[in-house]
Amino acid sequence: METVGQRIKALRRVTRTSQKELGKFCGVSDVAVGYWEKDINTPGGEALSKLAKFFNTSIDYILYGAEFEGKLVTNMRRVPVISWVQAGQFTECRQQKCLVKWTSG
Repeated sequence: METVGQRIKALRRVTRTSQKELGKFCGVSDVAVGYWEKDINTPGGEALSKLAKFFNTSIDYILYGAEFEGKLVTNMRRVPVISWVQAGQFTECRQQKCLVKWTSG
């Protein structure tokens, strides 16, 4: 099974990027990149985001080795955050005029 470090190293080699160049893009040192590749440390959230952007891949691929294959939820519906009783006479504003009239009194 491939580790996070092995995937980062493989991506870096495919793109012919040095640890120093990758570190500069991610805002870390080349030593930090080396630690990632040796699985001593794991990149944090911001670094993961920058790695995915740099290699034009997903964070899921870097962490787990596979692209997201799940189904997107498409049957969502709106649910009020407050109850209708709490809202009083609730009216949705769909036009800017309505919003200005409502906020100005």
